[in-house]
Amino acid sequence: INVVVMAGINDDELLDFATKTIDEGWHVRFIELMLPVGVSITASQLVSVSNMRRRLKLLGELEPCLPSVGNGPAKYFRFPHARGTLGFITPVSEHFCFGCNRLRLTSDGKLRPCLLAEDEIDLKQPLRSGISSNGLKELIEEAVARKPLHHHLTEGYIPKDRPFSQVGG
Repeated sequence: INVVVMAGINDDELLDFATKTIDEGWHVRFIELMLPVGVSITASQLVSVSNMRRRLKLLGELEPCLPSVGNGPAKYFRFPHARGTLGFITPVSEHFCFGCNRLRLTSDGKLRPCLLAEDEIDLKQPLRSGISSNGLKELIEEAVARKPLHHHLTEGYIPKDRPFSQVGG
């Protein structure tokens, strides 16, 4: 379960979700709020991962899951004797761009090297025109090569071309 934690909206549910990892074996990922296009939220609603961890100490100490679970940007932990795990995705307070292995394919056939940038490579038209497997591979490799080293969220830049829901984020 992915939970975007927002101050004053749902941050009072942190302990409830975390308890589910202990009692019922849920796997929960807490995600720091990113300020998406077209949504009326403010930076004051950001709950940092350090703030989340401080609150979660009421349930015990978090232990890192080793080896790490999955290949994505989340860092996974568990409480002692918990059946499930807690993951933290930290695009704001702890950048992970350098290790990001994600590409996003939009519903209209554009491949985005980064959720938080407007750069796109059109795959739909080449596919409809009969591009070869090697040609498609080259376009995908181009997208990987164009992945930025870091995003610019903390500098106030937010992609304005599409809402995250249209990018698969």
